Amino acid sequence: MVCLLASASACSSDDKNNDNGDSSSGQALFTSNCSTCHGSKGEGGVGANITGSTTAGIGSWTAAQFMAAVRSGVDDEGMQLCATMPKFSSSLLSDAQVTSIHDFLLMQMNDTAHEGTCD
Repeated sequence: MVCLLASASACSSDDKNNDNGDSSSGQALFTSNCSTCHGSKGEGGVGANITGSTTAGIGSWTAAQFMAAVRSGVDDEGMQLCATMPKFSSSLLSDAQVTSIHDFLLMQMNDTAHEGTCD
């Protein structure tokens, strides 16, 4: 998980200011910050399925619930996520960058339930 935090901190403040919250930048941000655990399209791996699927992913989550998961490590019901899930502060990923990741994930569909392997 340390590599995820290191890659997130590699974003310069200029990159954050230029991110307009679109799904194409979301794919790049997802790939560099999340895909190691959640798979190349959010389908799950070490981490859970976070595709746009409403049955197996985060498709029924609100943007605020997704932001809470990224920022504080809580799920859509306010329960703590896996301890290995990094908490990305706004100094690591801006709100616009998190929104971009969310937009990208909602376009990915995979209805295979994958809870991840929480240690």
